[in-house]
Amino acid sequence: MRNYESNISIESQDSKNSYNVTVHDDLEKGILFYKENNNTITTYDYKNDIFVRENDEMRIEYHFCINQLTENKVLVKTINNEVTINILTKKLEKNDNYIEIIYEIENNEFIYKIKKEMEV
Repeated sequence: MRNYESNISIESQDSKNSYNVTVHDDLEKGILFYKENNNTITTYDYKNDIFVRENDEMRIEYHFCINQLTENKVLVKTINNEVTINILTKKLEKNDNYIEIIYEIENNEFIYKIKKEMEV
């Protein structure tokens, strides 16, 4: 397993958030994961392009398929309710040091990036 400091950013029309975290990359499984400040665990399966973000209140699971509309589940744990969100993946770029995903939910575009800064 590799560990490295990374800059994570998510940008939309309304906001831009960026923060640095230690990313753990399980090369054998093709999954990277990190813990955000609010105890949210984020995993990204870069072999299958599945993004999961989970905490005590909710669990989101997005499936990214370039130029395709996918149905994705969001579970609101506090009220035990699940909703479906349709996502159109517009860009999916991956290499050893960088991941960029541009996707659209209900005509709102999001840009998610993981940029490797240095190994630890």
